[in-house]
Amino acid sequence: MNWRCRPALLVAFSFAHLPFLLSSAALNQFPLDPSELPPPSHPCHHIYGQILESPVAIPRYKLFNSLAVCYHQHGLIPSALKLYEYSIITSNKTFALPFANLAAVALNNGDHATANALVREYLRGVGFNGSSPEFDKDAIEHGSPCRKGEDKEGECCMALNNLGAGLLTGGQWEEAEKVLKIAENIMGKGHVMGDKVFFNLGSLYAEEVNPESFDPSALMRRALLVPPISNSSSEIIKTRNLFEQRVNAIAHMAYYGCEGVEDETLRDLLVVEELYELRGEIGPIKNRVIDPSKGLQTPHFYLHYHGALDRPLQELVASMHILLGPTDLLTPSSPMIHPDGRLDDFDRKKRLGFISSLFEEGEPHGLLLQDVIRNIDKTRYEVYVVIIGGEQAGDVIGKSADKVIPVGFDWPLARKTLDELQLDGLVFAEMQNEAMAHMLGFGRFAPVQILAMGSPITSGNPSIDYFVSCARSEHPLLTMLDDTESHYTEQLVLLEGVGISFPAPSGLPCASALSQPERDSTWLVDLHLPSKFLHFRKYTCPQHLFKLHPDFDAVISGLLAGDKKGVVLLQSAKIGRKTGMIRRRISSFVVREFGEEAGLDFLERLVFIPRVTSDVFHLLLQMSSVLLHPFPFGGSKTSSDAILSGTPLVTMPTPYLRGRMALGFYHEFMDDVQMHECCVATSVTDYINKALRLGLNDALRDGVEELMRRGGGKIFDNESVRHEWLLFLDSVLKNPAPSPYPDPPPYLGHDNVVFQSLQRRWLKDFSRSMSYNK
Repeated sequence: MNWRCRPALLVAFSFAHLPFLLSSAALNQFPLDPSELPPPSHPCHHIYGQILESPVAIPRYKLFNSLAVCYHQHGLIPSALKLYEYSIITSNKTFALPFANLAAVALNNGDHATANALVREYLRGVGFNGSSPEFDKDAIEHGSPCRKGEDKEGECCMALNNLGAGLLTGGQWEEAEKVLKIAENIMGKGHVMGDKVFFNLGSLYAEEVNPESFDPSALMRRALLVPPISNSSSEIIKTRNLFEQRVNAIAHMAYYGCEGVEDETLRDLLVVEELYELRGEIGPIKNRVIDPSKGLQTPHFYLHYHGALDRPLQELVASMHILLGPTDLLTPSSPMIHPDGRLDDFDRKKRLGFISSLFEEGEPHGLLLQDVIRNIDKTRYEVYVVIIGGEQAGDVIGKSADKVIPVGFDWPLARKTLDELQLDGLVFAEMQNEAMAHMLGFGRFAPVQILAMGSPITSGNPSIDYFVSCARSEHPLLTMLDDTESHYTEQLVLLEGVGISFPAPSGLPCASALSQPERDSTWLVDLHLPSKFLHFRKYTCPQHLFKLHPDFDAVISGLLAGDKKGVVLLQSAKIGRKTGMIRRRISSFVVREFGEEAGLDFLERLVFIPRVTSDVFHLLLQMSSVLLHPFPFGGSKTSSDAILSGTPLVTMPTPYLRGRMALGFYHEFMDDVQMHECCVATSVTDYINKALRLGLNDALRDGVEELMRRGGGKIFDNESVRHEWLLFLDSVLKNPAPSPYPDPPPYLGHDNVVFQSLQRRWLKDFSRSMSYNK
């Protein structure tokens, strides 16, 4: 929220009038007049329909708040106020979120005292800064949303940002900084509140700019912000162009300060006018980021879901971190600088480290390496597992390691720990999910440093020597590219076969064992499926919504058009606003392609199901008619879960590893003819046709299900993957020697013609496959 006063909205709001604005008799009535109800064509109508449904799976007071938010976003403030108040009353004041939403209305009206009071009421309800929740039912049962990594962190960030904005306007600068810093700390990857929080913090930074001590962390975070959900392919192109401009500008500022940066880019980076006006006082910012893990906070996670070649941008970001980070960011660990004879003792056990924040029980990134860690020859290796963050290692990984070492999010402790281990090799499970692993990768803690497929994207980091992938999931033309055209800055290691082995699951629920009433109950109660769609065919995409590229909207629309007795099921986002963004985006596509009348029917058959427990999730996969793999970024664990379910999965491989993992799995138990006949598409239109054939042709679907039942188990506990990994580790760690660390790369502006040409070629081929004909 902008901390400056915006023009007053239609209705002023007084905190003193909040309690029981509606009489108890009104609780049995809908709070809006007939003239205020959303017509069928209105974007808020689907929420209104949920309120009218009986039985209602979601508490009505939450639906009233959701409808209020929708009205609020469309400028219908009087109606939104009625609904916010009604939500509070009908919940018997066991629901705190409407207080935070009302604060936004008050803040926009310029009533900062009321806004602050409302936010404090919300924080009292959900618990804040270590205090216990006082009245919010969900917070009391599941914990406060005002903690990093919580499902509802977005609502708390919004509330704290609004409180900070009100305090700033009231001149309470120290209190505002404290509140905004807390919001900044709990924000997740690429959070939608990021721009607003940084905007408000900008006023504080404007007061503190000192050419000798200015920490550019906020500018770096601003540069790396990427929206989790894009409205169109053209918006993606704009986002990537802005991303490159911002990072390039900061790399330039490392040497030259603001001089020479285009004015539009500079305004975009410096955000607030007060800071922009001081641009002449901001000198070179090289090596000014003091704590790079806190300075970064979260990497540019969502950039990689766009489907483009990411190596140039990854290298550009790495250059920026090296230029801005502390001077010792690249310093090799002590055994690298002062070999003590240990590295020349070839008969001793090799010391091998694995590091991640995602090694807890059942976490896919941990499962990728679990079989490797469990089967390493302990007569030749000492294995150390380093845990970032607050989680613990899963049982198998914990018992298989010689030592498990938690380092939390303490950057100096993590570096000291890795330094003292004197490792021969260090394996990063991923480097794009959180800041600590991303920034630790720039250090040299072992002669051999390896990146696994947890984040299936090159690091762009000169400290990472190898990227471990597999032959069956990489593009077949990749080996024809020379080093300057490769997708990877690391030396690419292609393991034979699929390269991924998840442990065979045990004790999963079996849909075939359920009676029909139990199946129906699962759909209606656990999955919130409207009863009229109970016996429709279900086309399910069980993925996070941020994986749904705008070009995937054509698949969803094509399926709804091609099967009038079919529903498309998508998984709701943790933050309801993101679900609304996807629904509106698909709605626009449907109306544009098929007309408004058809759109009403289509959108009614587009159902967002709640996030559910693991057992219900596996039942969902088994009970669906067809599973839909998104593109251009798919996934490995969800692909394996789909194959385990025995339900046909349709996929469309794209040029990069992140879009080809399901294809790799299919190679394990289908031949080329079989997989391309049923499940592997070559274009959007082909994808739609294959999914519809599987949904409408029972015999075809039964045949594919039989293939999956007979062969799908080959992708679990795959001994060849374990064997390939261990051969690779033995080979690169046999005679480790200190690797010379290169000088920091010069800033070149990244005008690399080869990469630009390569990216254009890939995008052209990809765009051709995205073409859609109704």
